[in-house]
Amino acid sequence: MADVKIKKKNVQVASGGAESSLDVWSVFFLLGGIVSAAALLWYSGEIGRDLSGYYDNGWGQKGFDLTYVILSFYALLSGIFTKVLLSGASDVIRLLKKQCNIPYAGNITGDIEIFQSSVYVCNACDTVVNYKQNTCSNCEEQLVF
Repeated sequence: MADVKIKKKNVQVASGGAESSLDVWSVFFLLGGIVSAAALLWYSGEIGRDLSGYYDNGWGQKGFDLTYVILSFYALLSGIFTKVLLSGASDVIRLLKKQCNIPYAGNITGDIEIFQSSVYVCNACDTVVNYKQNTCSNCEEQLVF
């Protein structure tokens, strides 16, 4: 066998960047919202049991304090909202990098659907018009359908 020389080749690998850190933080905030909601629900049940004197499962018998239940739903919704907001921001960064031909990390979420549609346009000035209009709003020409 013939000996083959090995050569070093430099390649670009897209890792890190602002879009990746935003994705990590979005998952962190979502998990934080879930954990805090569960902790608040558990704490609410403990307070309800201590105040009422009942030691049951807490549901339906003076068990859960409504304030903490509402706070737990707020914590969960704020975690979900922050996840969606930061994921959207990371997608915007990826789209901008893709448009400028800069390597980006991760995947752009969602599929782009391209579909065919029909609109009515004025033959004289190419302005989009409503099919119920009699005259063009731009050039005042009479429209015939």
